[in-house]
Amino acid sequence: ALFLVLSIPSVFALYFKLNQYVVLYGFLCFVAGFFVGGPTNLISTAMATDIGNKQEIKGNPASISTVSGIIDGTGSIGAAITDYVAAWISDWNHALVYGLLGLQLFI
Repeated sequence: ALFLVLSIPSVFALYFKLNQYVVLYGFLCFVAGFFVGGPTNLISTAMATDIGNKQEIKGNPASISTVSGIIDGTGSIGAAITDYVAAWISDWNHALVYGLLGLQLFI
């Protein structure tokens, strides 16, 4: 939870479009990606491992692969929906995209 809370300011900082400061903009992109991507990967891995240790599917590699695929697929669908909504919002106001991303992290 701490990483997601720390990612909110970095995503909102991207709103200010610091394109003239390329190094600072690159650093903010790195920080936002680090704080968002790290927990996402850890959560999905922990869930797949926990479900894979259930007695019903233990020792069956096909079942463990299916569970991992469902968990990763669900996250991918969420990311695809976010990309579509962000593109739709950017037609009206490009700056609102960063607000949307920060709001999703807050929720």
